[in-house]
Amino acid sequence: MEEWIAVARIDAIPEDRGKVVEVEGLQIALFRVEGAVYAIDNRCPHEGGPLATGHFQNGVVTCPWHQWRFDVRTGALVVAPSRKVACFNVRVEGDEVQIDAAPLTAPRRRNEAILGRLAAGESPEVLGREYGLTVEAVMLLARQARIGARLIWLGERLRRHGKVFTQDLLQLPYREQHPVSYEAQVRLDALIDLL
Repeated sequence: MEEWIAVARIDAIPEDRGKVVEVEGLQIALFRVEGAVYAIDNRCPHEGGPLATGHFQNGVVTCPWHQWRFDVRTGALVVAPSRKVACFNVRVEGDEVQIDAAPLTAPRRRNEAILGRLAAGESPEVLGREYGLTVEAVMLLARQARIGARLIWLGERLRRHGKVFTQDLLQLPYREQHPVSYEAQVRLDALIDLL
């Protein structure tokens, strides 16, 4: 399923270099080649160099860090075409450039569906089979979601009060399932000192 998102106006993309846009937290480099617009991941797969700022000529961008060269039409490394940088589908509607964000949003939607079904009581085994994941991967996803919820809660606490007390950390979700030992209390105090 396609999910087209407007990211730029066609006249905002220069002919001689790339333009960076952000879609779903990922920086994407847009390039114009003979009137067509192409989109690739802005990070060079070698060491993460910003491709949009590299030298751009004849549909090939050169990474400014280590001179790796990529064809922006295919994402292929010029000297080894089997190595590629991610490409994204682009369309131009009027003067608006749109990117199909489905490859970026599909994993998030899948994870939300899995977490919702786990919360509703479905087993990790059934969900793993249905989504082509191992039980361990499903449980890791659930654990990451719980940790993320705890960190969001802690961030809100810091934003509201400017500081966190040990008793605040003890209110973290699920604490009643895991009693806090004296040793854990000492570690929490050390964490607060770092905050």
